[in-house]
Amino acid sequence: LFLFVGFFVIGTIGVNAKTVNTDGIATSTYVIGKHMFTRNTNENYNGQLTTQLIMLASKTIEGNTMADMTIYYKNARGNWVDALTGNSVNVPGTFEINYIDTKKALETPILEVNIGYGGDENGFACHSILSISDLATADGMEIYYSTSENGEYELLDSVEDTTYDHIVKDGYHYYYKVRLYRNNGENEDYSDYSNVVDCDNSLDKPGLLLGYGSTADGEDCYAIIVKTDPDTIDGMEIYYSEKLDGSYELLDIDYLDGYPLSVEGYYKVRVYKEYDGEKVYSDFSDIVNYPLDFEWEDDPFTYYFEYCDTDEQGNRIMNIVLADWEEASGMEVYYSNAEDGEYEFLASAEDAPVEVIIPKNQYYFYKVRIYTITEEGDKEYSDFASPVFMENIEMNLVVENVTTLENGDKEYTLRIKTDASLPENTEYTLCKVMQWEDEYGSGAEYSPVADMTDSKTATVIVPKGEEHEYAVDILIGYHSVTSPIITLSNLAD
Repeated sequence: LFLFVGFFVIGTIGVNAKTVNTDGIATSTYVIGKHMFTRNTNENYNGQLTTQLIMLASKTIEGNTMADMTIYYKNARGNWVDALTGNSVNVPGTFEINYIDTKKALETPILEVNIGYGGDENGFACHSILSISDLATADGMEIYYSTSENGEYELLDSVEDTTYDHIVKDGYHYYYKVRLYRNNGENEDYSDYSNVVDCDNSLDKPGLLLGYGSTADGEDCYAIIVKTDPDTIDGMEIYYSEKLDGSYELLDIDYLDGYPLSVEGYYKVRVYKEYDGEKVYSDFSDIVNYPLDFEWEDDPFTYYFEYCDTDEQGNRIMNIVLADWEEASGMEVYYSNAEDGEYEFLASAEDAPVEVIIPKNQYYFYKVRIYTITEEGDKEYSDFASPVFMENIEMNLVVENVTTLENGDKEYTLRIKTDASLPENTEYTLCKVMQWEDEYGSGAEYSPVADMTDSKTATVIVPKGEEHEYAVDILIGYHSVTSPIITLSNLAD
């Protein structure tokens, strides 16, 4: 049977029907219904006579029975034969020919993407796994990628497969599209491009706030606190401007734990990963303003809070103790729910501590001033000392869901549990706790890893064979409260 052997091209690529004289048709040509296919004389083929093309062409054969459906073939000697039997056949003087576009014969692929996680030469990595349903009549697919959806796409790879795995390093966001191809010797036929899919492994925008810190000399000051996990980045850049909408300049520092502020103005940061000397950046953080009128003042006297007891209802009982009574006859204590709010008188004492009770899941700001008694019996007051934040907030991290991933890692979903009524502008930050111990002592370092302010939930990955500790830190104004530590394990049972 002649029909199913060999590679063929469409005699002429077109879209309209055309009357072709039989005498002008080249040798080694099939006529199937209203379609014509010709073999190149130099034996280099620009297209393949596939089953798909044969089925498409056979639909245009006129006739009701198999006997009516003649497939014509003009052999190398110029004789017309029946392609199915090889017997000589009479042909009409002309054929009405439609022309098949081989490009259109390759269907436009539908591209899908799955985001996976697994190891590579650099450790844990994000994988963009691209796939199409099948190659149909194609020999393979070409994968193109870009850093923007409507940007310029570059050829990433060409594969003879329906899937492709691309490793996306931290900090990158790629867009992909593919097209199918068919080899035709000297040339290739292509399908149209597929839909665009993407894999976003960008660095998280860092959180930024002002908090209390200390200078290199140990002096108290305001400091920039960056809320990001230092284990996931290679560095940070801090930018400064005198005006909110001014020009920001890069400061010559790379400080992750809290940059002490001494110059008034506006600050923002971005974090980065570095690969072979090239930095990949996150978006800029929100802008914070170092207060223009900020001055750190020494308190006129010293006092402290002393824990006494917690009663059956969970109320915390504490004493306010004046460190030195030599220059004071007594002290007065005031309290408020807001640091800059209105303070109410609570109690006073002479030569004795003042007892305060902080109800369960409540907090207060306290202000204290001392006084002396003059010879006339009048009280002369000092200035108020700086407000002190005290709390009795019960808050815990609880595990809401645990999922074991294909690679054996565990994905934990954590939720904040508390009955405390806190201000709307309270910030909640999930921190990874790293215990340390050396010759000088031991302690714990809390590194921010996720912002829980909006949803009160966060998801973390614990790699197979490891155990991590977490706590949540809440910020009321500039005052921090930390929950008990929770341990998440992925050790072998």
